Amino acid sequence: MNHEPMPAFAPESPLVTRKKALLRLLAVQEAQRLGIYVARHDVVAFSRAFRNRFALGDESLLAAWLRRAGLTEPGFQRLMEELLLQVEVENRYEAAIDLAVPAQVALWSATQWRAEQYGVEPWR
Repeated sequence: MNHEPMPAFAPESPLVTRKKALLRLLAVQEAQRLGIYVARHDVVAFSRAFRNRFALGDESLLAAWLRRAGLTEPGFQRLMEELLLQVEVENRYEAAIDLAVPAQVALWSATQWRAEQYGVEPWR
């Protein structure tokens, strides 16, 4: 696999970031398969909420952050649409996700187990 280097400000490991990107891509595909679409006004509202959450309400602040993040305005709007589609797919599969969570937590517990047994950081 050829992986692009992660930006210096990426807070997560490259593996976690890639898995989140995969989740978003698969959610968008599943939304398409299920015929789930989001209205433009919902994307605008979702974008506004994102901007408010991250103090990007001012156009100049948004523009500065977009440059830093390597996004264009259309790319940002597409990302907001994809994230909203992901939310819609998550809502559709809420019961199945709830059933799958305990097994995911159990799987993650192996990380904690190893940390306790060998005195290593759990996330390494």
